[in-house]
Amino acid sequence: MDEINSELLRYKHQLQELEKEKNKLKNHIKELTDLNEVHQIVNKNLTGFYIITDLKGNFTYVCDSVKSNLGYTESDISDMQNIYSLIDPDLIDFEELWEKGELKNIETKVRVKSDNERTFLMNAKKVSIKKGKILFTFHDISNQKQTEDTLHQLNRELQAISNCNQTLLRAKDEQTLLNDICHIICDEAGYRLVWVGYAENDDYKTLRPVAWAGIDSGYIENAKLSWSEDTERGCGPAGISIRSGEKVFVQDFSKDPLIAPWRESALQRGYHSGIALPLKDENAKVFGVLLIYSGKINTITPDEILLLEELAGDLAFGITVLRTRLLHKQAEDALQESERRIRLKLDAILSPEADISVLELSDIIDCEKIQKLMDKFYKLTHIGIGIIDFHGKVIVGTGWQEICTKFHRVNPESCRF
Repeated sequence: MDEINSELLRYKHQLQELEKEKNKLKNHIKELTDLNEVHQIVNKNLTGFYIITDLKGNFTYVCDSVKSNLGYTESDISDMQNIYSLIDPDLIDFEELWEKGELKNIETKVRVKSDNERTFLMNAKKVSIKKGKILFTFHDISNQKQTEDTLHQLNRELQAISNCNQTLLRAKDEQTLLNDICHIICDEAGYRLVWVGYAENDDYKTLRPVAWAGIDSGYIENAKLSWSEDTERGCGPAGISIRSGEKVFVQDFSKDPLIAPWRESALQRGYHSGIALPLKDENAKVFGVLLIYSGKINTITPDEILLLEELAGDLAFGITVLRTRLLHKQAEDALQESERRIRLKLDAILSPEADISVLELSDIIDCEKIQKLMDKFYKLTHIGIGIIDFHGKVIVGTGWQEICTKFHRVNPESCRF
């Protein structure tokens, strides 16, 4: 009987050992199954990678594709130790994760080796493999995101152009047009600062600000821009654009030497890229420049440049039209005033009831035309002529300045002074 009991105990012990081995095998199979699932998830997209962590976010397993996706070395990963060196810790709602078992399609920025960031879709899954508790999988959507952002920006540009064209049609005066266009470009196209400068013909060749919108904080006033190639402040994008009549753009203010005189001030105000676009009149002569600043680097795409060039061309055309309209208006007003004066003179001369005694000599003759005629006569003959009314007032005259100057230069009394 004792031998039977002993044999039963031995069999029982063997069964227990077999059960333990069975459980180990089950766990191993489960781990292999989970790992296979992970590999299937990642292999669906070659731009993906995965990381397994404990509950505190410490790495328990990092797949090799992390290196190719993010550029980190084994040493870098070892130094990090924790996934929150790569992502924002506030992204994960742990209560929801434990309740649902998995969180999907969380858009996040992931820090890469080059100190930049790339955009990924992240999944977090509750697991028990590789001594870890949370499986993080990442799918790189940076290119897709960039394309979406570019399309969004281009749509904003198109909307801004449409609104600018409407403003151009309704514009009554130049200053209002400039103010409205700057606000539309800044507010609707999403730029940080927009302003217009006119090229002055003074000794410094000043670029005079005439309209602006956005975050300025004294930047424009202190920029002291010029379009002269003889000064450092005339060799930036604005000055080059005015002299060449071509667009000039800078993708990164922190590095491009063209921005050197204004770099610190620009970066303090959040300007990181920008473009200068010439404004040309009907004869293709540059009279000003449209300056646009963005809050991001490398945002000025070829498609965007085409739209901005179209916008600058429309603005320049609108300014030219308004100036032409103003000149026509001034000419019409001057003509009407001239006609009014002539009618008054004729009425005063021809009317039987008119009191001719109140007329002055300048009311009867066309002083402007006579002055032009005298100027031409003096240029040919150097004979001075003048017409004086009964009150001693010089109505028209020519040559007297030169005569007086020559007289006083030789007159003994004048030379005493």
